[in-house]
This record gives sequence, structure tokens and C-alpha cells, in this order.
Amino acid sequence: MEQIVTLLAAVRRGEAGAADRLFGLLYPDLRQLAHGRLRRSGKFTLLDTTELVHESYLRLYKAGSLEAGDKGQFMAYAARVMLGSG
Repeated sequence: MEQIVTLLAAVRRGEAGAADRLFGLLYPDLRQLAHGRLRRSGKFTLLDTTELVHESYLRLYKAGSLEAGDKGQFMAYAARVMLGSG
């Protein structure tokens, strides 16, 4: 958990590669979140789990700032981003 908080702080500071490391570390959790999102949406989506995670990453990256201070806040933010995807 401490590594996630450290990476979130690095992302906020704009450190090169921090967002990629954060997503790499949380990728299994993000896939699980995306899978649940897609399962609840039924068959009216064009995205699969991997595509939803990647689309969400792009949306988060383009936002330019990430105010999450811990894993729970980050996952809640990612869930909101995924609701806007697909």
C-alpha cells in the first residue's frame, strides 16, 4: 500500500513514468473493476475488459491531474472514469 501512495504522489508531481508504474501495479485490480462494470452494463458495450482499462488509463492520463491520496480514492476515481467509458 505504501508503494501505491508513493506512486500517487509521484504522479501528482509529474514524475516521468510514475503513472505507468502505478497502472502496472494496479492493473489486476483495474481489470477486476472493469470486468464488473462491463458485466453490469449487459451486452450493449463495444469494449472488453482490457479495452476499458486502457481507455480509462488514457482518460486519466489526459485529465492531467490526479488528486487521489491512496488506493481506495484512486480506485473510486477510476470507477467514475469507467462509467464515462464505453
